[in-house]
Amino acid sequence: MLAVVALTLWLSQDLPDPNRLMQREVPLSTKIYDRTGQTVLFELHGAQRRTLVTLDQIPEHLKWATIAAEDREFYRHRGFRIRSMVRAAVVNFLSRGRAQGGSTLTQQFAKNAILSPEKTDTRKVKELLLAIQIERLFTKDQILQLYFNEIPYGGNAYGVQAATETYFGKGVKDLTVAEAAVLAAMTKRPTYYSPYGSHRDELIGRQRYILDEMTRAGRLTPANAAAAKAEKLTFRPPTEDIIAPHFVFYVKELLAARYGENFVESGGLTVVTTLDLEQQHLAETAVAEGVERTAKLGASN
Repeated sequence: MLAVVALTLWLSQDLPDPNRLMQREVPLSTKIYDRTGQTVLFELHGAQRRTLVTLDQIPEHLKWATIAAEDREFYRHRGFRIRSMVRAAVVNFLSRGRAQGGSTLTQQFAKNAILSPEKTDTRKVKELLLAIQIERLFTKDQILQLYFNEIPYGGNAYGVQAATETYFGKGVKDLTVAEAAVLAAMTKRPTYYSPYGSHRDELIGRQRYILDEMTRAGRLTPANAAAAKAEKLTFRPPTEDIIAPHFVFYVKELLAARYGENFVESGGLTVVTTLDLEQQHLAETAVAEGVERTAKLGASN
């Protein structure tokens, strides 16, 4: 017991001050190149897009969609969930695969807004200690507001307002239930679930799961959930120039799985890929010409 207390005190000495939440290291952009290392296919900007909003500007359905997706016991715990942490540790040990999360919203906020992106042996412990301090300093609604303004939603969109503008071209207050569930679905793995990547079907599947969870929690009626599932989603086209977007998002997904979302977004990586840009252009031209020739037969790409 004394050893645990001593370890806790030692780790706490190096913790950032949770009262200074808006101070963070300057992020650096990660660049993805073709095989020559000369042509930039895409630059993940270190400059974070962020527009602060208050909790009363955030629709209730986005609030409850996020809680349903990430932390159903948010208003009942004190920053951590012992059962979830133990379950995640057991699953990770048995599977020896990609880590399963057991973090609360408070822990996620501490990880994304305060701690540095580097993975260390003591990082998870520091995340837990910070979450406990944050729960003592702020109310649950204050923590939720901080979370919504800090959490990454992919690319350089940080916070729900920037995410809503990026993916739907509107303000957060105008989100529909269906759109809110999509954003809540993305927070788990923003790169993997990006609507611009190759896993859109899985994104919609997770959205439907969240809508079902909201129904079970009494936050949606079955009729409203069914209407949200039936709603046609229209995503705003990417506003940044991307060469070979499907390939780029595949590479970005591999990087995020290995190094973590935050480090890939702001770690200043230089990534030289295997893409032969000349062959890529020839392939795209051939596909476009083929689609044009067969358009009269009702073909599409």
